[in-house]
Amino acid sequence: MRNLKRALSLALAFVMVMSMMVVGAGAVSVDDFSDGADIVNKEAVTVLATLNVINGKDDGSYDPTGNVTRGEMAKMICVILNGGKDPVLGETLTNSYTDTTSHWAKNYIEYCTNQGIVAGKGDGTFDPNGNVTVAEAAKMVLVALGYNAGVENYVGANWQINVDGRANPLGLYDDLSYTTTSAELTRDNAAQMLYNALDVHMVTYDYIITGTAENALTTKPQINDTDKGTLLEEKFDAVKVEGVVVANEVANLESGADKGAALDANRTRIDIDEDADQEWYTGTQTFKVPSTIDDLGRYVSVYVKRENNSTNAQVLGSVIVSEDNKVVTDYSADPIEDVVDDNNLDLEDNALIAENYKGLTELTSSKASASNTAGQEKILIDNDDDGRVDYVLLNTYYFGKVTSYVTSGDGSITVTDNNNGHPAFTADDKDDVVGFDDVAKDDYVIAAWIGGDLHVALADTVTGNLEGYKENDKNLVTKLTVDGEDYSVSHVDGYTGGVDDIRAAKTYGEEYLDNEATFYLTKGGYIAAAGEVDENAYKYALVLATGTTGLEDRVRVALSDGTTATYDYVTSGNAVKNPQVGTVYRYTINSAGDIRLTAITATTKTGTASFEKGLTAVKAGSDTLYASGSTAFFYVGVTTLGGSNIDSSDVSVYAGYQNAPDLDKGKTITAVVYPREGNENSNRAGAVVFYGDASLATGNVDDVLYISDKGTSTTDYTNADAFIAGNKVSDQESTIKVDITSPLTRRVAYTYTINSDGYYELETLAANEYVSGKVTNTSSTTFVVGGKELKVTSNTLLVDDSEYRDAPAARTGDRPEENDNVLFAVYNNDMEAVLVVVRNTESGGQTVSSYDTQVTVSGGRVEVRYYGTQPAPGQVAELLTKIDGISNVRVNGSNLDFTHNGIDYTNIAPNYTPVYKVTYNGTDSYKASGETVAVADQTSSKLLSVTTSGSTTTYAVATGVTGNATNGYVYTMPAAGASPADIVLVDGYSYTTGVGTVTLPTGVTAASGSGVNYVPAGTVLSVAASSATQSVTATYGATTVTVVDGTTAKNFEMPAANVTLAETVTPTDLTVDFAAKASQGGQADWDNASKVYTTKDGQKFTIAIEDAVAGQNAKITATPVADFVAGSVTLTFENSGEIGKISFSAGDPSSARGFTTVLAGDATVEISDNTSAAYVLTVPAGIGVSGATPFETNKYLVAAGSVTLTGLSADYYLKADTSYVKDGSANFTMPGNDLEITADKYHKITSVTVDDTTDSNVSTNLGGVTVVAPSNLNNTYVKEGDSVSVTFTLGGTGTVATNPINITMDGLAGLTSGSYATAQELLAVGDTQATDIGSKADTVTVAGVATADFTIAYSLTTNP
Repeated sequence: MRNLKRALSLALAFVMVMSMMVVGAGAVSVDDFSDGADIVNKEAVTVLATLNVINGKDDGSYDPTGNVTRGEMAKMICVILNGGKDPVLGETLTNSYTDTTSHWAKNYIEYCTNQGIVAGKGDGTFDPNGNVTVAEAAKMVLVALGYNAGVENYVGANWQINVDGRANPLGLYDDLSYTTTSAELTRDNAAQMLYNALDVHMVTYDYIITGTAENALTTKPQINDTDKGTLLEEKFDAVKVEGVVVANEVANLESGADKGAALDANRTRIDIDEDADQEWYTGTQTFKVPSTIDDLGRYVSVYVKRENNSTNAQVLGSVIVSEDNKVVTDYSADPIEDVVDDNNLDLEDNALIAENYKGLTELTSSKASASNTAGQEKILIDNDDDGRVDYVLLNTYYFGKVTSYVTSGDGSITVTDNNNGHPAFTADDKDDVVGFDDVAKDDYVIAAWIGGDLHVALADTVTGNLEGYKENDKNLVTKLTVDGEDYSVSHVDGYTGGVDDIRAAKTYGEEYLDNEATFYLTKGGYIAAAGEVDENAYKYALVLATGTTGLEDRVRVALSDGTTATYDYVTSGNAVKNPQVGTVYRYTINSAGDIRLTAITATTKTGTASFEKGLTAVKAGSDTLYASGSTAFFYVGVTTLGGSNIDSSDVSVYAGYQNAPDLDKGKTITAVVYPREGNENSNRAGAVVFYGDASLATGNVDDVLYISDKGTSTTDYTNADAFIAGNKVSDQESTIKVDITSPLTRRVAYTYTINSDGYYELETLAANEYVSGKVTNTSSTTFVVGGKELKVTSNTLLVDDSEYRDAPAARTGDRPEENDNVLFAVYNNDMEAVLVVVRNTESGGQTVSSYDTQVTVSGGRVEVRYYGTQPAPGQVAELLTKIDGISNVRVNGSNLDFTHNGIDYTNIAPNYTPVYKVTYNGTDSYKASGETVAVADQTSSKLLSVTTSGSTTTYAVATGVTGNATNGYVYTMPAAGASPADIVLVDGYSYTTGVGTVTLPTGVTAASGSGVNYVPAGTVLSVAASSATQSVTATYGATTVTVVDGTTAKNFEMPAANVTLAETVTPTDLTVDFAAKASQGGQADWDNASKVYTTKDGQKFTIAIEDAVAGQNAKITATPVADFVAGSVTLTFENSGEIGKISFSAGDPSSARGFTTVLAGDATVEISDNTSAAYVLTVPAGIGVSGATPFETNKYLVAAGSVTLTGLSADYYLKADTSYVKDGSANFTMPGNDLEITADKYHKITSVTVDDTTDSNVSTNLGGVTVVAPSNLNNTYVKEGDSVSVTFTLGGTGTVATNPINITMDGLAGLTSGSYATAQELLAVGDTQATDIGSKADTVTVAGVATADFTIAYSLTTNP
């Protein structure tokens, strides 16, 4: 089966089990979840939600990173096994687990337990709220698939290894981001696991009889994974359809239409793989599911419900692209067959080709070998990973220009591609255009017909210098180097010419080296065309001086943006080598700051000039051209154009016909018009030069500045502080470098240019460029100074450099006041003030405009809005005269007579409306009664009115506020006379009253509310607590701070938020010690150094305390030192009585548990536990203790008293304290202390006997010799390797007559010789006591006493 890419995030399947999860219905998308963007496995979520397996949480989220509990996993398994429906389960009579009786998932857990899918913890619990691990979840899934836990060894010590060994090859762990299967399973990964399971076959078992006639017959289970289908098929009646996409809503590869065709929306047609697992859908079928252009020709799979008609079948999720697809996309000039070979592929014998996603047919050899395909998109698809190309998609995208673009009605578009007779792309309905809204008229685009729709997209661009190129043997450019980057070139014909001088990239070679251009990219990043740099398309330069006129290799130019500067100029490529003074060129400036001038190829038009501002027509003799908003106008105040030099002060530059001033019709002016280049624009003016009279130029006052101060000088420049007006206006003082050759005086205005070194070159203002003097009259938009009325615009810069100011200040869009002393009022040809410098000798005149009376006229009605005193009729009459269309204004008593637009009006009574000044949060506006001011959201602030009297300020909650959070809030101006003329409003914020002592600044009165006061943000409150042991905290938003501890007041500045003040007991850190409670016995102990408590039965816990503060919750925690708790433990903590308990169950992991308690002061907390007293019993390897579990290697905790050991040998004894233990039934008494049983081997001597070689224990009078055996070794124990000295008493006189006399120690079992030690010969035949005893090597005779040494040597088969 093919290994399909699973973009599926079973995060879904998981959702199903979360608390209160409701089964969904119908098609579901991850977008239905509020956190859908965070879901990694989106396909899995979509599929399983559609299967009704999952749903989100109550809050609308999915929570993909949350962990899955064991109870939740049980529910998921139940829903999966029930085909996506929540199963109906009855109540159980008895519960399998002690901790699930009241749990919401009890019935699911009981069902899964009954089916063998889950098991408890081994101690009677299930832990339903514990997080399930990856391996635990996989075990549940495997059993749900039919695998038998007992047969497959999914139980016992090695269960996890066996589960992983099955889950990995089945693909259950595919796309899960874990390094260990012991990790806790997240909701996202649980969904992925369940999604993977959908594609796994369910299994049963066949039982095979094994054995022979001689042996017993047995049955052996054998997995059968063929009789049943996949989990998806068996439980959801759905199949996985696999095959190649041949059509969808984008295109139909099989269509024969010229422009292609496509299926209806949300439809995908698949040529089904007959060799795939399912047999329900065959041939070519159309399914109700969307797919993309990148799915066409690819091998895919979809999950589909079984229906008789594929178009009616429900598709679960989306189209999944197989990882077996190998796709190569190429745009080179190489033929298809070469691209195939270069990628180590072969062509399938019956490979298919579609061109622009239509006309699917077999690939011919001529098509496969066709060359000159640079820029064409060749998509080669090997869709079954066999190394052979099955599909070729050959697509041609054309570079063109949008020459028609209509948005009204149905909308339409035309993209012109004027090469090789290729027809224009025209669509008469914007619904048939993909990308219609992303383009506009005159845009350069990439276009193609695909699926019956016109696809258009803006062509990507790269702007830079052409540094190199490469040509093929046909002299066509194949590669361009732009700013160091190499780009391949498309040979697909496209648009050329036009206003931007578009050239095909394949012809853009040597002529354009070192030229800056805009390069247009087509598919694959290939350059299709090159043209004028976008931002340079309308950039023109008038040459004022050159290297032949004193500038060496430099050129001074006036640029179309209004600046004048001197540059080094480029002479390489198509740049002008010898620029001429008085000539206009196109220009660009490279990254080094050098200028490139290029000739304008269109023929100039020269003749007597005619032009009116605001009209597009520009006449040059008999020729009329039309200007645009980007046409550059150069007004040159010279009589002859050219020569050696044009002074920059003789040139004024304007951009666009709206800004260029009228020509004086009484003077002879010559026009030189440079047409825009390209056939489309032969009658459009790109640049215009007017010359012939000195009055044409006012100097370039659009670049003007005021020197406020001078600084230090170098040999090249002087530092200066300046305010810059004009094109680069700023109300901030700047520090500039002034060229050392320029005039420079403090408090003087100059025009300027910036040279290539970045220095300012200053020129003294001409007399007709500025006026000075006292301001004699003002209006809202004009002022009169020096006999000239100048207009104020938004770019007018007003600098106040009055003597009484510490430093000058500036602002834009303002005018001076009457009686202000103006040093410089610099203006342009439109009488607009560019720079105004005020220098008053004393404070008094305001430079900030107040409200100006406004007069409007409509249909004979005169409306007058005023602030303060109502203006007299004469003042209104004066204002009327300034309105366009008003004439013959006369005062008629308190009324007015006037003519408006040719209609006479008499005895008109003006309607006077007073306005009030409203200051809201420091911003002034003027409003009449009933008008509104927008204010802040009143749910988080409160609008306050401010009343100031002398040094006192009073705040009150403002009335007249209406609105809501959705539509906003407004303050409505009160009725006339109902409030002061000026109104001050601020946003107020609340603070809690009645907490400690809160004092406002002197003279300030807060607005009062219910339990709160309101003041503006920034108000400083003085706050103190009620007593020395208390503190005051302030909470606003998510922030809580302690303002003050005790009664010494501290300041608190109100934030822009409501504040809750609260008083609490001042936190005092406590000293808390721990101790083991006395008289517990066993191992109970407290180690203060390591902070470890040992229970009576020897288990160890680390004890910690956090936040030990008087009167506050302190947290006491206990953490097991070992990896798991050996036995159930409850720790009791006492301080003048019990303060808390912490319990652990056997097998609990070593994670902290705790409780909180309030301690009044320093304390000693005693710890006790509920375990039985136990002591450490250390045993040798291989020995166990009946009924006990080791807590360390060979160590057991046992209570004092009788103890039974296991694993003992019958051949020897071990020593336990004073006891000797031999077999498994033998007990010994454990003392009340630790004890170690060593590995030493002991054997018991039952008795010492004397015999001859014929019988044992015979007469002790042998041949007259008397031998008396000792009794002191009887029933004693000896250790291997010990020497035992046995002393015998000899008596009598005689000679051993018949047999040797031997001594034997009886009872030493397990020896090589059986039950007796090898006999030690004491007296041989013929020995006599008197003569021979002393001669024996191993005996000594001392006063009739013989001693025989026995070495106890054992040869045992079992070690202790």
